Amino acid sequence: MVRKKSRENICVLDIGSSKIVCFIASIGSHGSIEITGIGHNLSGGIKSGSITDVKASEMAIAQAVEAAERMAGERIDKIYVNISAVNSLVKQINSQIIVAGHEITEKDLQKLLIQLSDNQPKDFEIIHSFPLDYSLDGNQGITSPLRMYGKELHCKYNIVMAAVSTILNLENCLTRCQLEMESLIHSTYSAGLASLTNDEKDMGTILLEMGGGSTSIAVFNNGSMIFADAVPFGGIHITNDLAKILSIDFANAERLKTLYGSAITSSADKEQFFDLTLENSEDDNEDNKVSKDVLVEIISARVEEILEMLKHRLTKSNAEKFAGNKIVITGGASQLQGMKEMVAKVFERKVQGSSFTAAKQNLHGLADSASGPSFAVPIGMLMYVADLNENDSVVSATSKPWQGLLNWFKENFA
Repeated sequence: MVRKKSRENICVLDIGSSKIVCFIASIGSHGSIEITGIGHNLSGGIKSGSITDVKASEMAIAQAVEAAERMAGERIDKIYVNISAVNSLVKQINSQIIVAGHEITEKDLQKLLIQLSDNQPKDFEIIHSFPLDYSLDGNQGITSPLRMYGKELHCKYNIVMAAVSTILNLENCLTRCQLEMESLIHSTYSAGLASLTNDEKDMGTILLEMGGGSTSIAVFNNGSMIFADAVPFGGIHITNDLAKILSIDFANAERLKTLYGSAITSSADKEQFFDLTLENSEDDNEDNKVSKDVLVEIISARVEEILEMLKHRLTKSNAEKFAGNKIVITGGASQLQGMKEMVAKVFERKVQGSSFTAAKQNLHGLADSASGPSFAVPIGMLMYVADLNENDSVVSATSKPWQGLLNWFKENFA
């Protein structure tokens, strides 16, 4: 029997193209996280992070949430939801206010954030704002201006925005599941929180989050995400390539990719052959076999294409000079054999898999089956919410900046 929801519990929902993940957790002192419920299942009605079928996505979300509720023995009604990097816009915007010589307080920082809304693109709403550089009366490089004195306070922000239509579609889908959207959290930022150490976020590191329907890139420096971009291609598209070229169904193509696939060729590939048919098939025809070199050629072509697109976007940005020489890869598609080597080849940098070192320090109750790179986003979302609960000023600065506009849309166009 599901019991009444406890106020101490929070719930995060990772809506992906390949799977839906729901975590219910209790946030303790000093940001400790005790996971009490886990639910995940195959996605439905989602393509490259966008809802394409409300009914199918509603069913998939409801199943994941209900599974987590049964495990936790709790009924939840409010939920934190991810926003895909493909469906977001990242931009740097300057904000400034006159402080008239008084001591700078939290209220002044709030005013800086409010000023950002005047410069945001039409029909977009701010999800996150990361202060990159404060300056006071022309003095730059200020980490925190609190309790300082001056006349003019400036700040350059890296802001993450989402289209109002995307937010409304997400909220509509959740409402049909009798859930209220508490706040939105950027997927790639969440993956970075889970996958990178504090030193990696401070010194300059590139994060590649390789999901089923999209692949995103981000640069972390000085503790903040200073750049993020994404392409609507991921592990699902690699599987689709195999299915089309080899004339097999998607499930069989996924099996071949997972068991035998690689992003890097080797000299022995031509000597290995695999059945294109399922194990219970009676057809033993040679035409129903594929050599590993053909398999790898199909996979590596798509992987290299995705990585080259992301490298091009990074090169065009101003963030590359802050990126450092290290790349951390995470997400389900990052587990493909040879992926580290292919990323290192394309980006010409050192590559490693995510260690979840920072996450494991305060994370408890997470099963091994839900602790790998495929679950980086929901793990990072929990860390983000735990940090919000520890820092009230952060909550007031970032919680639901888009809610007023959403309500206006509902009242006028519902």
